[in-house]
Amino acid sequence: MKKGFLNNFANWILDKLATKVYNQLATSNKTMIGALNELNSKVFIKTQNLSTFSVNIKLDKDTYTSFLMYGATSQNNGFMYIVFIDVASANRKVNFIKIADFVTNRTFSGTYSDDTSTLTINANGTIWGGIKLLMFK
Repeated sequence: MKKGFLNNFANWILDKLATKVYNQLATSNKTMIGALNELNSKVFIKTQNLSTFSVNIKLDKDTYTSFLMYGATSQNNGFMYIVFIDVASANRKVNFIKIADFVTNRTFSGTYSDDTSTLTINANGTIWGGIKLLMFK
């Protein structure tokens, strides 16, 4: 009896995620699953086997910018950080706020240039599985 109820409840939740429309979402697809798929298709960086990554993106000079950065160096060594870029008047300092990282000595540094609209991220080692960046707006 409990197993049947839990299966029905799980199916109900999945159905809601796939079909319920959330007009508050700032994506063209207003379902949860559709919005997640849309965001995943807008990844800025998806490059492997590097220790320096660059992406061209024009940022508003008076607005703080945040990205979700995630990736892995192997199957068991994933990481997730918030990348925070300061406003131009504060010299565009780039900060990395660790959410999770399974390599304790991994470090990141970065720069942003308004002249070239380039964000450069440096890792202290090769990121074999690559880095992905999602922008928060």
